[in-house]
Amino acid sequence: MSKMHSCRDGPWYINLTLAYRLHKGLYLYVMIKNIIFDFGGVLMDLDYRLSVRALNELLQIDVVSEKNRQWFMSIFKQYEKGEVSDEKFIWELQHTSKTKPEARQVIDAWNQMIIGSVPERFEFLKELKQDYTVLLLSNSNSLHVDHGMKVLAEIMDVTDFNELHFHNTYYSHLLGMRKPDAEIFEHILADNQIRAEESLFIDDLLPNIEGAKAVGLQAVQHDPKTNIIEMVPQYLSQYHD
Repeated sequence: MSKMHSCRDGPWYINLTLAYRLHKGLYLYVMIKNIIFDFGGVLMDLDYRLSVRALNELLQIDVVSEKNRQWFMSIFKQYEKGEVSDEKFIWELQHTSKTKPEARQVIDAWNQMIIGSVPERFEFLKELKQDYTVLLLSNSNSLHVDHGMKVLAEIMDVTDFNELHFHNTYYSHLLGMRKPDAEIFEHILADNQIRAEESLFIDDLLPNIEGAKAVGLQAVQHDPKTNIIEMVPQYLSQYHD
């Protein structure tokens, strides 16, 4: 295993190094060769309730009520698979409301859930890239990706986010597939020519973890309240001999 070459002053680096070594000072054998990260709830802070609240106020309906939930989840999942355009998604929300809000208002309410992140998480990813194939797999949509990239550009001043921090990135709306369906995990494994049993998938939602395990991936559910930088070494330590 190659040694890390930068950002060695942070406590996460020390923890990661300790996680790699035996008490005798020898490097551990690590079965995991690939790490697949979810985006929202793992690397990007989200609060879904903020968007629900904003949409409810704007549209003057409860989008997750028993009456509306099936409709809302249906259009939401279609949007995440790229089956409907931005315009169609916005139109659906506008025409569910008697107030007929402007498109910009709908977009702003929809983006409320994206809170932000911290640069240290992405410096950590660059270090991981030296020893692992690091991939991103996100159920997302073009409005959230565009807004998320703007948020990250503001905190990190980078324009090549995907290329800088990952070997490959996968967004559901561009693939026409979404988690937890088996096909999206199988696509990533085939596209990168990697083995499921040597790949660790990290996500905050249990259905996605179960979907990953069903195709043979190692998988762990991340608690968004914890620090991903501190947790990754603990996740990896489960697979050390």
